[in-house]
Amino acid sequence: MIPRQENEYVLSETFHQTSLKPLGKGRKACSREFEYDFFISHSHKDEDWVTNILLRHLESQFDEQDVAFKGCIADRDFIPGTSILDNIIGAIKKSNKVILILTDHFVSSNWCQYEADRAVIKSLNLDSKDINCVIPIVLEECLIPEKIDHLNFIDMTIKRDFVQEMMRLKKVLLPEDK
Repeated sequence: MIPRQENEYVLSETFHQTSLKPLGKGRKACSREFEYDFFISHSHKDEDWVTNILLRHLESQFDEQDVAFKGCIADRDFIPGTSILDNIIGAIKKSNKVILILTDHFVSSNWCQYEADRAVIKSLNLDSKDINCVIPIVLEECLIPEKIDHLNFIDMTIKRDFVQEMMRLKKVLLPEDK
């Protein structure tokens, strides 16, 4: 087990390495036409990684030149009392991009498959400049659903490539006008 102090240093160093340096002082990423930069579709069984790793990297501004993105996840941002279907449709509509966290849990979840279907429908209805609105992240080796197997993905299966893959993700999340 890594001592807490050493672990905090490693996390801090990783955050620093994944910062987007040359983008301008204290920039916020969200495009004016969307409430969120991204919606994350994931199995509740992968919630720990999504909340403690992915969101911490994407929603935090680690220095004055880094970008803090604004994300949407079901457990935090869905409106209580509204149907799950309406929450999903609304979240995808209000988000510039949709991130799909691909694991065996995702593939076997009907809700995740519905969210992936809605994301693909959104991508088909967009202008050609926005065709990369669906961003698959492969968190573990799994069967890629046919509806998205033609898309390039962010590969988080190899720990040593984490910093590089996080940088790729941050770059693709930036709105076109940045």
